[in-house]
Amino acid sequence: MVLGSPIFEVWVAETGRPRLDLAEGILSDEEQARGRRFHRSELREQHVVAHALKRLCIAKRLGGIDPRALRFATLASGKPILLDAAVEFNLSHTPGACAVVVSTLGPCGVDIEAIDAGRTLSPALLKTMTVNEQERIQASDDPYGVFVERWVLKEAYAKFTGLGLAERFDTLCTECMFDEDTASSGAFRDARLWRKRFSRYCLAVCVTGSREGAWRQNVHTASEGGFSELTANSFAFMGVPGRADVAIAATSGGTQ
Repeated sequence: MVLGSPIFEVWVAETGRPRLDLAEGILSDEEQARGRRFHRSELREQHVVAHALKRLCIAKRLGGIDPRALRFATLASGKPILLDAAVEFNLSHTPGACAVVVSTLGPCGVDIEAIDAGRTLSPALLKTMTVNEQERIQASDDPYGVFVERWVLKEAYAKFTGLGLAERFDTLCTECMFDEDTASSGAFRDARLWRKRFSRYCLAVCVTGSREGAWRQNVHTASEGGFSELTANSFAFMGVPGRADVAIAATSGGTQ
């Protein structure tokens, strides 16, 4: 399949019962079977809507093809891949919402987490942070919320690299990723990161790096546009698109 300009796109959807029947009809038999293995209805809903969103986003990027026609496989490492085109993707879900990032720039990772108001931050969770991060979190007015803002960055980066929990979070410092705690975009090693806190959620995205100017432009457009209502194949969801400039992407190595 022929793809257009290099892009990364991030989509966020609410999960829940009203969306379940429509979403389930988009999934493969294997995806549906995996969903039925969840005993808790909330987890099943998250699984079904997240994988339906994955199919809808990729199908939209490939010219609006039937999302049911997409074929996926799993590498020995456990990483899922698309067989039909050179499109990278990653998904995440949390109670009430799921997120998908689609990229033709190269590897990508996404994490979304719900921030429960008033939740106490446990010592076990705090230990996943570096010493400096722990001090900053404990000194804040919202320890659990600040913890989540840092956690999603680590999770998105670990999914980007494919290392997962093999990347020790207590040595992976988010203070190296962003110039300031309040910044929405940053860089770390060979990746670009973007973070947004909205409603009761925090979202982080990690994609293959391009030149700083192009990345800043992508993030500015996405951030200013906000989470607007969109519709794809009769399935309503919220999206934050970002586009990479073709010339800049090419000079930075294009897809990797």
